[in-house]
Amino acid sequence: MSFGFGPQITAPTATEDALGTEKWSAGLVNVLFDASSPKFQYGYLASWQHSFAGEDNRSDVNLGTFQPFLFYQLGGGTYVSAVTNALILLMISEVSIETYSITPNQIMLLLSKP
Repeated sequence: MSFGFGPQITAPTATEDALGTEKWSAGLVNVLFDASSPKFQYGYLASWQHSFAGEDNRSDVNLGTFQPFLFYQLGGGTYVSAVTNALILLMISEVSIETYSITPNQIMLLLSKP
């Protein structure tokens, strides 16, 4: 089993206002991957970031994501994989969490062969 943990930083590079937050954000990322089985592998990628600078007229960023994934080996290099994204929105005030939601925004099933 592999496990990783580290920092992330997001720069405001959107070319259109509607495509970005106009905020600098920083946070943490965590990944886990288990390939101990020759037939079935799984893991996740989780991240959280919070804005610390940027346009004052834009909303602050406080964003978490969770992306689980799995692979099933069919043999001969062919495998089936499933990946989903869940977007976790946290609106945190000084004292409490005001809003919490989990929105799965895509589920992909893939059949792959080299």
